[in-house]
Amino acid sequence: MMNPSYLMALDAGGSGGHCLLVDVAGGAFTRVFRPWTHPAAPETAGLGTDLDLDAIWTTLAEGARAALERAGATPDQVLAVAATSMRHTTVVLDGDGNALLATPNRDARAAGEAFQLASEHGSLLYARTGQWPSPLATAARLRWLARANPDAWARATTVITLSDWIAYRLCGESGTEPSQAGATLLFDVAHRDWAPDLAEELGIPRRLLPRLRPAGTHLGTVTRAAAELFGLRAGTPVAVGGADTQCAMLGAGAVTPGQVGAIGGTTVPVQLVLDRPVVDPDERLWTGCHVLADRWVLESNAGAMGEALDWFARILHPDAAHPVAHFLAEAGLSEPGAAGILSTLGTGVMNARKLRLPTGTITLSHLSTAHDPHRRSHLERAVVDGMAYAVRANLEQLRDVAATQSSPATFSLGGGMSRSAVFAQVLSDVLGVPVEVGATPESTALGAALCAGVAVGVFADLAEGAQRFRGQARAVLPDKQRARAYDEFYGGWQQLRAAGADAETLASQLILPSALKAMSASAARSRPALRPRILVTADMDDDGLAALRALGDAEYASFRTAMRLLTGPSLVEALAGVQVFITEVDVVDADAIRQLPELRVVAACRATRSTSTSRHAPRSGFRSSTPGTQRRRRRRPHRRVPADAGPPAAHGVGVPASAGDRRRRHGSDGSGVRRPARS
Repeated sequence: MMNPSYLMALDAGGSGGHCLLVDVAGGAFTRVFRPWTHPAAPETAGLGTDLDLDAIWTTLAEGARAALERAGATPDQVLAVAATSMRHTTVVLDGDGNALLATPNRDARAAGEAFQLASEHGSLLYARTGQWPSPLATAARLRWLARANPDAWARATTVITLSDWIAYRLCGESGTEPSQAGATLLFDVAHRDWAPDLAEELGIPRRLLPRLRPAGTHLGTVTRAAAELFGLRAGTPVAVGGADTQCAMLGAGAVTPGQVGAIGGTTVPVQLVLDRPVVDPDERLWTGCHVLADRWVLESNAGAMGEALDWFARILHPDAAHPVAHFLAEAGLSEPGAAGILSTLGTGVMNARKLRLPTGTITLSHLSTAHDPHRRSHLERAVVDGMAYAVRANLEQLRDVAATQSSPATFSLGGGMSRSAVFAQVLSDVLGVPVEVGATPESTALGAALCAGVAVGVFADLAEGAQRFRGQARAVLPDKQRARAYDEFYGGWQQLRAAGADAETLASQLILPSALKAMSASAARSRPALRPRILVTADMDDDGLAALRALGDAEYASFRTAMRLLTGPSLVEALAGVQVFITEVDVVDADAIRQLPELRVVAACRATRSTSTSRHAPRSGFRSSTPGTQRRRRRRPHRRVPADAGPPAAHGVGVPASAGDRRRRHGSDGSGVRRPARS
């Protein structure tokens, strides 16, 4: 039997990172998820959120190593890797690859700049880019950076997205692709190219716009440093990926004009695939590029369903191991119409010109379920029904703008909500068409893996790759009787939503001060106590690692697992930006220490292996500890990190990091990573 070959996808989302390994021949998936959070940005009145690039990089690497181990795959079996990420992320780099600004799609610090763009250039920008100005747009954030931090603005050389940055860190080559660039307000959607005249009009230098590369093309190869961290083979091809929703549509098989689908994640975008760009004359929708070179998408959004569902499920099922799964399963015990309860929680019908704080209502009379022992399931069903109604309302909006008269033959469903058989069935009944549930809930990561496969010739093109895995999808068929009932219930829900529109607007205004107060408090709490970066190459048990991670940002790379001995240049490279080093067999000498100005503590788990001595400490400024040999093979640290361990510099916008820390965070570490390419 031949050894399997794999395609690897790295998916950086709002709540964490996925690594997906796709068995090319067998079609099996190995998925590892690792959570993360995005810290609130200080001095942004609660509106700003930063990307913790360090945490994202190390978390994705940990997930990749875990996926390889779980699949029993060797580095040589990985044919290629590609990255995808949420849209509306912004990473501004200087000429050495250091991040001057890094924001997720939740960041709204540029609200003032967005409102100014909308008032002065709104319709012009929409006609050219297919996007109405919003605080999420890169153009608005760049104008904010120019105003808030002129020094950083002067040093900026390129702006990319998070998925572009991950690819850059993997191989040292930078660029972006149309599905991501389309959300920047600087991209001509019809011509699938940058709009330098718009950039000039907005005061954004042309030099910041990176080279455009099509999804599924070869970008570069994994560097030696990245290969060691991710468990890959140096030289593994890195492919151009794409934006999360468009990659998810690819992974769900929605690539033909007229196909439509929804990706059920934190929010639920609904996209219609087109063979030409169509813009909404009322400027409510988004027009963007698909990852396929000759396809576009028209997009609406059904609201922050995943986020609201998680919030409510944790209230109703606080002790459940998986509250959302429990919530959805219990909703299945109810009936269409939810015993008269109606919900708009977590729903919306997109209007890009009137973005506001998401609000929702649950409308009921206790009398309709007064003696029903299953009243909680009715409440849950009302939420699920309302979310399915919102998908239908957004689909109808898309069809109206695209002048599509006939209903779609099928509706594609991907993302985390596709795991629920209850939601898929309710959605099919509400839409009255078969719902095609993708081969894996990780449809975004699958789409990125298909991009990797095209780059190395596994598939002739992206459409062929999508078709290969569409055969693993399952169809959920509507029940005719329930579909007729839902037609009536949907009409009532739409009437209730229209009648309550003014109340929802008022509610948003009344709640906004409390929301801003909560976000400001979160920003204050998230201002980190300075924490050292810790590298552990000694064998260590979980309790020891947990203790270290309570003190600092600890990276664990056991010498036994990595099968490597750090010495000389490899040691200096690995310890760039590290303040605390816990070792067992590595060779730490005075020459290496002199090249590591940030290193403060070296702890050796065996006295016989300690190669650093206290006579170097006064000159080098670090502390040496040799706890001695232990009986157990897996060790806990014997020396607590001292309070004066010299934590890394802060990385707020425009706050220069130390040279060593810049090398560590952004790849200019002597590992072959080149400066970002500019168009």
